[in-house]
Amino acid sequence: MQVEYRTEGNYLSGLLWFILMAVLVGWIPLLGPFLVGFVAGRKSGGVGTALLVVLTPTVIIAVLTAALITQSFGAEAGGVAGGVVAILVGSYALIEVIGALVGAATASPRPYVHAAASAVSQAPAVPEVAAVPPVAEIPAPAQGTSARPAFAMVTVAGLAVLAVIAVVIVANWDRLGSSDDISAANDGASSDVTMTGRWFIQDTITYGPGTGNTFSFYVTFSGGDGVSQGSGDGLNVTAVGTGTTVDAHYVQDGGYSGDFTWTLAGEGDTMTGTFTNSRGNGGTSTATRVE
Repeated sequence: MQVEYRTEGNYLSGLLWFILMAVLVGWIPLLGPFLVGFVAGRKSGGVGTALLVVLTPTVIIAVLTAALITQSFGAEAGGVAGGVVAILVGSYALIEVIGALVGAATASPRPYVHAAASAVSQAPAVPEVAAVPPVAEIPAPAQGTSARPAFAMVTVAGLAVLAVIAVVIVANWDRLGSSDDISAANDGASSDVTMTGRWFIQDTITYGPGTGNTFSFYVTFSGGDGVSQGSGDGLNVTAVGTGTTVDAHYVQDGGYSGDFTWTLAGEGDTMTGTFTNSRGNGGTSTATRVE
């Protein structure tokens, strides 16, 4: 009789026990991760499989956590927080590995009797018969190889693919939006701004002659298709709007000229930006629709 001692367990069994124990006792400081690794190691069928069971989900959780933190807090703050999380996860994983090694090493192997050898040993004795001519030896059918290593490799590969997909989704979460939001953004970018009605323009000189002074004008605009003409309080303005930006050129009654650059804000009734003047000064400018 041929007897072989084997340790019971496999990758799937160890992984299921790992998940179960992590839910039940994984939250307990120090003892929890040790017990998680210990039970998973005893149910994995060997030291190598036990390490694979413990490290695979731990690495995936660490990668996903780091990606979420970086995406939520930015590269700089997320990097600091991610480092703290990496230390915690690494300490947790180290305790799990120790528990898995202890569990796999203390798992009791059980005897396994080969079927062919058992059948031969248990066959009843037969009386001797006359010798017969030798016949060609028929080879015994080959025993099927264990599918556990292949199954473990496929499981790990599948988990790795899921982890990569999750990281890609998290990294691009802010870019994902509903079709309505994207359509609205495209509509806003493609439409041209036409300044119509009466506007109150206030300029504050921040450099050049007259620095610190503030000047105000009421200008009435009319037009269409993104081009507006306006006049009032000694200003003659030609404005061209593209998207949310308005570029305008003005001429003053005193012979000076200059340019405005405004950005549309709010509901389209206010604009903020800058101005320049041929006198060599410039500064900030705001425009508000009053009629």
